[in-house]
Amino acid sequence: MANALFVHAAAEALPSELNGVAGEVYVHFPWGSLLRAVATGDEVVLRHLRRICAPQARLKIFMSLDSARDRSEIERLGLPQISPAFLRTAL
Repeated sequence: MANALFVHAAAEALPSELNGVAGEVYVHFPWGSLLRAVATGDEVVLRHLRRICAPQARLKIFMSLDSARDRSEIERLGLPQISPAFLRTAL
């Protein structure tokens, strides 16, 4: 069985001890600046996430956005409309 480590830290401030050790990285239901970063493919934040990944690691991001319910947050963060086409072409 694989070991699991749960980290509560800003993506930009992940501990250097984690560099290159993760075989899988999961981001579950981000909000705020992390949501904006993963929904827009922010290269700086994604580079920090990649820093902790071992070669061939998987990055899995789970998001939930409802265009009506989350309208104010979508507008506040300046998020694009997330669609299959956007995911294929932009992310």
